[in-house]
Amino acid sequence: MGIRPSTESGMTQTGVTGDITRILPRMVEGEPLIFFSAFERTLTPNGVSRTQWSKLLGASLTLKAHKALSALSVSQLEDFDICKRTILDYYKLDACAYL
Repeated sequence: MGIRPSTESGMTQTGVTGDITRILPRMVEGEPLIFFSAFERTLTPNGVSRTQWSKLLGASLTLKAHKALSALSVSQLEDFDICKRTILDYYKLDACAYL
């Protein structure tokens, strides 16, 4: 029984095995910093290119987080860092809020 690289969601990155979406964390309302930490810690060791992260983000977000992204352009939605900053700004949280 072998594990093949995933072709779902258009992903064929080396190192990504199986359906990566099954192991992604789900955002819990009010905990966006914990979510982003877990999201990044899941994708990094699985070899998912950072350029693909924004494509995987949507299925894990709450409705409130989706609302935050609704004002972004399509090109902005393709940039994970812009999406992350937009959501954290919407929740009025940043790293300093947890310190």
